[in-house]
Amino acid sequence: MVAMYEMIRQAIKEDVEKIKPLRAGSGSIFTFNTNGNKFSVIREGKASLYSIVNFALSADNKEILVTNGSDVLQFKATLTLNDEGECRFKINGEAGDKDSWQVRRKALEELFFVGF
Repeated sequence: MVAMYEMIRQAIKEDVEKIKPLRAGSGSIFTFNTNGNKFSVIREGKASLYSIVNFALSADNKEILVTNGSDVLQFKATLTLNDEGECRFKINGEAGDKDSWQVRRKALEELFFVGF
């Protein structure tokens, strides 16, 4: 799980860099922040608009925990294998395997695209 967590972390860091020019005129600033074994994506904007999505590994390194700025759990992602033997994610234990981009979309879609 640690390797997949690092892969997600790097992909999200790249996602933040990609969204910055798309929202340049919106008055919102996006920041990627690493703090120890956790990382966050932060949106700051007009009228004190402030949103945050946090990512952390669970204590047993078996889950990626996604929380909001108040540390309320939004969802958990765990690892699974698909029928082709490829490593994928499960979200909240639901049926169906997900690619990295689907986990990232679930975590960041509202932060990146709602309220503009």
